[in-house]
Amino acid sequence: MTSCQCRNLTHLVGVPAETYAQKHLKMITIDSENWVTLFRCPQTGRFWKESYPHSGMHGGGPPELVQISAAVAKEEFHFSK
Repeated sequence: MTSCQCRNLTHLVGVPAETYAQKHLKMITIDSENWVTLFRCPQTGRFWKESYPHSGMHGGGPPELVQISAAVAKEEFHFSK
């Protein structure tokens, strides 16, 4: 298992974001209309939002992974746990 860095990291971009999400985080839900995904760390319970914020670039540019609060997860994804 990959070592948990959720206590130290708050933001990743590009390949490091993709790798961390794939190898460490658990996908909770996808909002395909807004191109965002909600992940949760299985060790700390912290939430992460993956997005493609560069609309001017092909495919939205590189993915961005940002740690978010439970309140933001609930508000943006209507997630209650």
